[in-house]
Amino acid sequence: MNIVYCFNDNKNKEDTEQIKLLFTSLLSLIINNINITVYIIYLDFNKKNLKLFNTFFKDNLSNIHLIKFPKKYYNELNFMIEQSIPTNKWTFLRLFIWELLPISIKKIIYLDTDTIINKPLIDLYNKNFNWKYLQVVLDNNKLFSIKKEKELNLIKNTYFNAGIIFFNLEIIRNNLLQKSLEVFKKHKNLFADQDALNIIYNKSIQLISNNYNCIVNEEYYKKAIIIHYAARWKILKIRPAIIHKKYKNLYWNFLDKTPFKWYRPRIKLLHLLTYVIYKLIPKSVLLKLNNLHYYKKIMNYISKLILSQK
Repeated sequence: MNIVYCFNDNKNKEDTEQIKLLFTSLLSLIINNINITVYIIYLDFNKKNLKLFNTFFKDNLSNIHLIKFPKKYYNELNFMIEQSIPTNKWTFLRLFIWELLPISIKKIIYLDTDTIINKPLIDLYNKNFNWKYLQVVLDNNKLFSIKKEKELNLIKNTYFNAGIIFFNLEIIRNNLLQKSLEVFKKHKNLFADQDALNIIYNKSIQLISNNYNCIVNEEYYKKAIIIHYAARWKILKIRPAIIHKKYKNLYWNFLDKTPFKWYRPRIKLLHLLTYVIYKLIPKSVLLKLNNLHYYKKIMNYISKLILSQK
């Protein structure tokens, strides 16, 4: 079973959010699955964190492959970033998977690092693609999805969340990167690679159970297989009140099995401000505000500040 993560570390600091996320998600994957091969595509890997990674996962290293993102693709990567709203740079790396992974791989499950794999993934991995390109779960933010489907001219009820994707690499071949570049040339201020993937594969997706991309909220789902901590108030940015206690406890349970045991995030003013804005203002109002130029500029500025904090 082939799994891929995309990742970026901080060159100068060994103690960052992203390394904690990677350790925790990967550990949950290993604990709950057998016969897996993991590929980690990364931009940077802090030397101390890399040493810690190799030590902690020493018993699994034969099945873990670290792939340094090649400099020859930096121009394409930076172009995509410039055309998008502010977001983490590493998220675009999944658009390069065909160029970077062994050609022998026919299918692979992509996982965001802010996930917990709570049960075996073998049933998902054995699902037939029926000649579709991707297997995905619809985004859980319905108002956002409706807006995106109109904005991007997508089929109704097809806008999916890109945090977990089962790629049919056998038929995608080497078209993913080229098609992605074409999309970014036509569009500006896209919601990163998620919008690009929705545009490219809108008519070629196979929807799967929400249990494979259960985005955390105030409800708890016992059947969740992949739990995605994708709220704006990230699990390691701020202790989010909106997340069900069982989801939080599950995350801390796996985190505390890593070298970052007992770590809990401190509340930062910017994160708290973002939380308050998106907690108190109705989603319908937020969507209308998103169409205002100055509101976009303010929120983009706040996003950049938050992303710059480690």
